Amino acid sequence: MLEVSGVRTGYEGVEVVHGINLSVNEGETVCVLGANGAGKSTMLRAIMRQLPLWSGNVQFLGQSLSAAKAFMPAHCGMGYVPEGRGMLASLTVRENLEMGAYPSRAQASFSGNLERVLTLFPALVPRLAHAAGDLSGGQAQMLAIGRALMGAPRLLLLDEPSLGLAPQIVSQVYAVLGRLKAAGQAILLVEQAVGKALALSDRAYVLDRGRVVLSGDCEEVRNDKLLRDAYLGL
Repeated sequence: MLEVSGVRTGYEGVEVVHGINLSVNEGETVCVLGANGAGKSTMLRAIMRQLPLWSGNVQFLGQSLSAAKAFMPAHCGMGYVPEGRGMLASLTVRENLEMGAYPSRAQASFSGNLERVLTLFPALVPRLAHAAGDLSGGQAQMLAIGRALMGAPRLLLLDEPSLGLAPQIVSQVYAVLGRLKAAGQAILLVEQAVGKALALSDRAYVLDRGRVVLSGDCEEVRNDKLLRDAYLGL
């Protein structure tokens, strides 16, 4: 489904990601782990074409996105939940969800997608007419995921969905991700909550200083010394 090959990129001439390779198969959940500054978010931004590729290739469903404009991944079937959620604070919850249905492939199924999102996140139902800026952190994360799902994505990409949330809310978010996985949704998850991410995922990659230092089945990765080293900087 997704093939990332030799991707290098960064900011203002400083290379942050150094030749990353990874893949996500149909219906698979893959997590990318690593400490702050490892290059996880930069990698996702490159996949979503928010950063230029200095070299390498991003291919999705057999189509190269390496030279694509930033709007193309969403139209091709990727849904993106950025770090910090990226809510349009002055718009209502419903309007934010409507924005997520912008891709033409999702507009015909708007009503069904909206019903699905509100079933997954019932806490949003009484907030539909409220400004997104008035939501709690947990509600905002639910809205961010819901907005991505409104595009009917083939692949859902999430950047640190547990960031800044209370443990109880993190458990709720991961319960929804588990339901999505069980329904066959392909997921690429960037996360620092190692236990939650590994429990959800089929395979894992570990990044350290912009390079993949470990990859494999989650049980293999969980028990590998390189995972600890990547977080503790040993």
